[in-house]
Amino acid sequence: MTLARVKTFIVWLIYATVVLTPLFYLKKGVYPYVLSKTLGFQALVEIIFFAWCALALFDKRYRPRWNSLTIGLGIFLTVLTLTAVTGVDVARSMWSTQERVDGVALFFHLAALALVMSSLTQEIKWKRLF
Repeated sequence: MTLARVKTFIVWLIYATVVLTPLFYLKKGVYPYVLSKTLGFQALVEIIFFAWCALALFDKRYRPRWNSLTIGLGIFLTVLTLTAVTGVDVARSMWSTQERVDGVALFFHLAALALVMSSLTQEIKWKRLF
């Protein structure tokens, strides 16, 4: 698979993640509107992130740029992780509950998607996406 195809694959997966995640739910389950969306979102983001890592490994143009936004995001994730680890219930801080699913793991997935989207800003057609 060429780098151009990997880049196109990542961009289309980003489109699918942003557009289809709000529409996705599984009828069978304890919390079908929250848990299934979050797990589906996290699975898609992991696919996107690892494909982007392969792309950034071979093409320097797609590596993350260090600016105030990425440094701030790194500081935020570090503080969030430290407070989660030193909290009363570490498991609940990391994963949250089934009703909410907004633990540290979700924030890492959101940060990974933001990092990928920031490095592919030229390739993503923002008007088409919104």
